[in-house]
Amino acid sequence: MNIQASILTYNSLLYNLRHTSIMWDVYDEIKASGTPLSEHTNSILIDGLCRQSLLQEAVAFLQENEGKHFGLCVASFNTLMSRFCKMGYVDVAKSFFCMMFKYGLLHDAYNYNILIHGLCKNFQMQRI
Repeated sequence: MNIQASILTYNSLLYNLRHTSIMWDVYDEIKASGTPLSEHTNSILIDGLCRQSLLQEAVAFLQENEGKHFGLCVASFNTLMSRFCKMGYVDVAKSFFCMMFKYGLLHDAYNYNILIHGLCKNFQMQRI
């Protein structure tokens, strides 16, 4: 029937497959179809990589998309900050927090809560 799926449909599929390597197939299909990507698409992919403990790939993906208008969003940084804090790498999470300034992204209570929780969890309360 030659029906083109919307980015919302693709994002929903990508979200439900983010725990698997199949998400890359969906991402490649989105790009091949010519459907415009959204920052939410990239955020889902970064979340999937983090959930699969592929943190280096998640950071590399973020860096690959930094020059694109849809590449960087607060949700992507929050995902990375949260995962690094959970693993005990609060200093790495803080570097992502600082990078947000560089890219003109505004901080909110959620960003601060991620860092505060990470510092408390890792017994670094004096650094708050």
